[in-house]
Amino acid sequence: MSMKYKVKNELLVPDLSIQTNVNSIVISETSLAILVGLISVYVILILLSRNFGKKYGLSFESGFILIRTRKFNKKLEEWGRKYRKILNIFSYISIAICLYLLSIGVYIIHDNLYKLFFKIGEASPFIPLIPGVTLSLDALPYFVISVIVALIPHELAHGIVATSEGIRIKSSGLVYFLIFFGGFVEPDDKELQEAKLISKLKVLSVGSSANYLTALLTIFLFSILFIPSSGVIVEATVKGYPAYGLLRKGDVIIEVNGTKIQTLDDLTKVMDNTKPGDKLVIKVLREGKVDTVIVTLVADPRNPSKGFLGIRILQYHSPRFSIFPKEIEVFVSYYTCQVIHWIAMVCSSIAVINILPIYPLDGGQIILYILREKLKDKKLSNTICAIISVYFTIILVLNVALTFRIPGASLWLP
Repeated sequence: MSMKYKVKNELLVPDLSIQTNVNSIVISETSLAILVGLISVYVILILLSRNFGKKYGLSFESGFILIRTRKFNKKLEEWGRKYRKILNIFSYISIAICLYLLSIGVYIIHDNLYKLFFKIGEASPFIPLIPGVTLSLDALPYFVISVIVALIPHELAHGIVATSEGIRIKSSGLVYFLIFFGGFVEPDDKELQEAKLISKLKVLSVGSSANYLTALLTIFLFSILFIPSSGVIVEATVKGYPAYGLLRKGDVIIEVNGTKIQTLDDLTKVMDNTKPGDKLVIKVLREGKVDTVIVTLVADPRNPSKGFLGIRILQYHSPRFSIFPKEIEVFVSYYTCQVIHWIAMVCSSIAVINILPIYPLDGGQIILYILREKLKDKKLSNTICAIISVYFTIILVLNVALTFRIPGASLWLP
């Protein structure tokens, strides 16, 4: 779920972006091929599970393909024993990180809900990532990559810390459903229930902290490899608006009506002084050459007195170490930015949402175990946990449902 966007008068400027379909036949064909391939693999695995399930550890359960293995369990146990001291320190740090993430998540969903009711111009859209509905096929490769990157450290952290705390891993492996896939680790339920409270907190907190640290590491590596450069890169154009068909994905806007554009704010300032019907002479860097595009603005759907271009943009970054020909450097930067943004968005979103006090998410399980420890009454603890879970689920759902009250919110959809 994408959680935070900056909305400016003429542009849609995402902190962590969702892509839409724009003039790129190659990308569309690639995405479609990936989609068909994933579904084909899914069907093949269903057939294999029925005939060779026991032999290869394949099972088809509630629509999910599960590939279980015990060989990896031994590796998790080995790592848990070998790095027990380091994992103990990491898991304590993880508890602190999760308290921080929980406070952020609780604040964001309540603050944004308040804005959706009373200050809608300041509210941020909450949009679930649903391929084919809120997520275009062109964004599918980024989505798949980011989900894989998010799930691997999440499940590994759960498994390794569980073994370091003496909790046996019942099974581990891969899970697959149509275009969604990842890994899973199943600690022994009985041993987890009987473990000390601090051990439970360690095991449950490390998943979200691993995702959060993955997001930070991804951004850090990007800052080493790329540097901000003059110009803003066109991420997408919105169908039905002036820029559609004139500006292209990957264009770098370097000048508008004689004003040099170096940052996102530079373009926003120019657009703040426009009105419907104004013509913009836009210079872009396209395939290593400078082209000029003339666009006539229309009324901003959120503010009819201002001009609207209809594009999504990112700050242009160039490789710190230039090893690519100039004509493809922009595309290397663009696609690398997209992958980095998607990984950071998905990992950080999973980290925050997963730690919210909603059962059966990790945050909900943490609340339940704390209640059981303090109240010594299983039935009462379950009831209180259920009430808390329902409350936060309603708050989250309202953020999603009321997103479409934001003027122009449909422009975020493909």
